[in-house]
Amino acid sequence: MQVKEKIDYESEYSKKIQLLFGLEEIDVKKNFERFNFTKEDIPELTKLALDTRSEELDYELYSEEVDRLYLGSLNAVVALGKLGAIEVIKPLFKRMYLDSYDYNYHEAIIDYLEYIGIEAIDVIENELFNVSQDKLSLFDGLEKIVENNPQEKERVSEFLARYLKQTNDNESHLGFAIALLVKFGGVKYIDIIRETFKTKDVDIMFVGDLQDIEIKLGLREERTKPRKRNLFDEMTDMIESEIDKISIHPPRTKPKIGRNEPCPCGSGKKYKKCCLNK
Repeated sequence: MQVKEKIDYESEYSKKIQLLFGLEEIDVKKNFERFNFTKEDIPELTKLALDTRSEELDYELYSEEVDRLYLGSLNAVVALGKLGAIEVIKPLFKRMYLDSYDYNYHEAIIDYLEYIGIEAIDVIENELFNVSQDKLSLFDGLEKIVENNPQEKERVSEFLARYLKQTNDNESHLGFAIALLVKFGGVKYIDIIRETFKTKDVDIMFVGDLQDIEIKLGLREERTKPRKRNLFDEMTDMIESEIDKISIHPPRTKPKIGRNEPCPCGSGKKYKKCCLNK
């Protein structure tokens, strides 16, 4: 029988920071004021936000310790955003890139970026052009920032257009970039969007194909050819086929899936953090 050693990570942090451990929800989003954090707490919050020791422990033995430390790190990320700690953005991104399937940490980064706001745009732009890891959360964060600061639409649209011209990123990144460009830039960038569809593979799960976009932008009235099938269409057909074999009910209408909804493969992860890139 394996002996459980005593591990107390929480005692390494001040009493104020210890309040973040074990919260079931990212409570600082709604009740930040009650923690009384100030700029002086940024170094310690950063230490907790970057603490990866929960990944090194045997979860069967240390489930409570792992969960408390992990939840503490998520809350620390959001607290840093609330404090406007732009100076720690690069280390937080580096920590995020360690695990593309740690969608809880990615969601915390999105919240952080939303709170940082306009100051994060230049850093996000640099990451999109120069980093090869999974950057879908950066697009989500960028979307939140522009929604809260609509005066930045043109600035963001311009570098997204340059990104589409220059990048060799995967089809999912291209799909998200086009979706934002359509949302913020509109018809002005249709030639760049058309060229991207012509020369590169684009994920059409959320943005649709070129004809969908042209209809949305008022550049055509209806489709002239069938939409290309995607991974979700094929997976849905397979599932429905199996259901039909054992069900007396008629086939169901294909459901639509959002990028933040559970993946249809049954992994329990969000679709954008699971089968989206496969």
